Amino acid sequence: MANALAHQGERAGSASALIGTLQFGVATLSSMTVGLFGGGSALPMAGVIAGCGLLAYAVHRTLVGDGI
Repeated sequence: MANALAHQGERAGSASALIGTLQFGVATLSSMTVGLFGGGSALPMAGVIAGCGLLAYAVHRTLVGDGI
């Protein structure tokens, strides 16, 4: 988190607030998805965790690329 905000300077507080808001929003959507598919097993939670991981990987590859 500190590295993401290091180059923001004067806007570090606003950038931190935005990142926190995005985290709460994603957590809300994720828990809602688990609740919709939940039924007494851990499989829906595992599926949402795997989906979030794949989504994070796709976004990173789109925004950063190969990193070369």
